[in-house]
Amino acid sequence: MIRLLAQRVAQAAVIVAFVATISFVLIHLAPGDPFSAALENPNVTEELRDQLRGQYGLDKPLTEQFRLYAAQLAHADLGWSFSHERPVRAVLASALPNTLLLMGVALFGSFALGILVALVQVARRGSVIDRLLDGLSLVLSSMPDFWFAILAL
Repeated sequence: MIRLLAQRVAQAAVIVAFVATISFVLIHLAPGDPFSAALENPNVTEELRDQLRGQYGLDKPLTEQFRLYAAQLAHADLGWSFSHERPVRAVLASALPNTLLLMGVALFGSFALGILVALVQVARRGSVIDRLLDGLSLVLSSMPDFWFAILAL
């Protein structure tokens, strides 16, 4: 049992490392940098842009940037949100209560609806309603979650 748990933890660590590496590479393959908008602003001097790049480590070699990125991820330091002008961790923390509430309501609602549909199907076994609910359940369960969520909202 402990061996299986250790194996799963090791697999999860490899997957997280792979996803983090791919994310880093894709972000750096994109054109520009986080300060591209500042390049278009005539009031921002080249010295200020260089200072910002230095402050955020964008002037370092790519290997050093990746090392810093991995170290920050390991310490759960997700960086700074330029759009919210505060740490990303704070942005996520402020959204967490509403997210958990929405998840709880959705879980309870789907559980209650599932029991209700099952009771109707058991009570009307073989009827048209049973076949319709069976088909509807198949369609809804094969639908991608994100698409169903958009339709539900």
